[in-house]
Amino acid sequence: INVVSMLDFMKNRECNSVFAMYLSSISNKAMRLGNKQLKDRILNLFLTKVPVDYDDQNAVKAKGFLSSGEQLKIGAQSKDFTLYDRKGKEHRISEFKGKYTILEFTSKFCGPCLAMLPELEGLYKRNNDRMELVAISVDPESIWMKEDNKLSYHDWNDHKCAVDLANVYGAKGTPCFVIIDPEGMVLDVSHGAGAFYKAFVKCIPDAEIEKMLCNNK
Repeated sequence: INVVSMLDFMKNRECNSVFAMYLSSISNKAMRLGNKQLKDRILNLFLTKVPVDYDDQNAVKAKGFLSSGEQLKIGAQSKDFTLYDRKGKEHRISEFKGKYTILEFTSKFCGPCLAMLPELEGLYKRNNDRMELVAISVDPESIWMKEDNKLSYHDWNDHKCAVDLANVYGAKGTPCFVIIDPEGMVLDVSHGAGAFYKAFVKCIPDAEIEKMLCNNK
């Protein structure tokens, strides 16, 4: 009801930064609901109102939420994407084939993401011979570049708030973790620390994480 009401309100409004913000919000809700009819209506609004060359991060996010790209299922082969580090160097997810690859969709505005930083640092340092950890920011690039977390693991951005990656890998929020095996197969997609750590230790035994899980029972 909220999305339909907002659609009716927005159809008579001009495209600007506020319009793009609301467009991103209702597109995200329609994606979460899995309502194709709603997504089609919002997409029609997007195509009608948003100029092709309109450069706004919320408009980019909305486009990703409305994407019809098929979400990968557990057991499927991972999909490769081009990402960039803070120096602008190009990377591919597939460059770590042969090791476990952990993708973390994260944001500087996500409290749980920030709280996990020390634990993830320790996890990576203990296991970087067997796995690689890639933090993928869902924030606009201008915000991401201002961060200074000084991570020992990889910290990348795709210039587009990772909307296409998040859609393909089924990330519904942050933090979201994707575990990819050494052969490139998607083993697990989990939201939140607890679910991720339980999935992680099934792949890579880690005494510190196992102890923490036991203490939290």
